[in-house]
Amino acid sequence: MSKEVRDRNSLLSNNFQTFRTLQTFKLFKLFKLFKLFKHSNSLNLFRMTINQLQDNIIEDFSQFDDWMDKYSLLIDLGNSLEPLEEKQKNPQNIIEGCQSRVWLDAEMNDGIITYKGESDAVLVKGLVSLLIQVMSGHTPDEIINTELYFIDKIGLREHLSPTRSNGLLAMVKQMKMFALAYKATESR
Repeated sequence: MSKEVRDRNSLLSNNFQTFRTLQTFKLFKLFKLFKLFKHSNSLNLFRMTINQLQDNIIEDFSQFDDWMDKYSLLIDLGNSLEPLEEKQKNPQNIIEGCQSRVWLDAEMNDGIITYKGESDAVLVKGLVSLLIQVMSGHTPDEIINTELYFIDKIGLREHLSPTRSNGLLAMVKQMKMFALAYKATESR
């Protein structure tokens, strides 16, 4: 191994925490920017597509080889998730089929759906955060017709327990059901 490679590896290992924090900050910054743009019709030309958001997540997760680091990133994302108001933590918003308690809520303004969610488990809260980042800020049709390929591309499906994986699918299903319901009310 050359001295240059050893020096680079040493620098990366010594600054791993800083690196992880920067990656989390990058995702957090993207999420905050996305929240700014999603409510403004005049800025809709600048909003990212669902596929662009998925590609960003794939790129961010590809920075880590070790799944413990990826789990840490998920936990950091969950910790940055805005908590639900207590009135939103009701039986209608709870997701059936999840090992943990998960609440998802949605509202539509000007044809754009915004999701909010929370979980009592830190890892699941990170999953909720990822789904909200990808699906919030889009029309019902965009949400209904999207294929969420980032789940497989970052290896989530194979690194979650079967019950967590079923819960993830239940969350996606509920988000698409919200979109179908809003689409039906739009066409009236």
